[in-house]
Amino acid sequence: MAIPDHQTASGLYVEAKFGPSADLTKNQKKAFSLDPDGFRLDHFLPQDVGAATAAIASNLAMTASRPRAKTDGS
Repeated sequence: MAIPDHQTASGLYVEAKFGPSADLTKNQKKAFSLDPDGFRLDHFLPQDVGAATAAIASNLAMTASRPRAKTDGS
């Protein structure tokens, strides 16, 4: 028996894995082979986390460096 990590609003089962050596279990592989269109694997690597963090940090830096509008009515 395979228990997915979550299910999307459209009913798609999702299994999330992290790391270069992460793999599906025997039961997860069987579930995927029985219904490949109803099962999605999200495989994240450490560099994915770094890229997402860099994008957020870049956006925050751009926002913080912009001149602020005066709010005192002058």
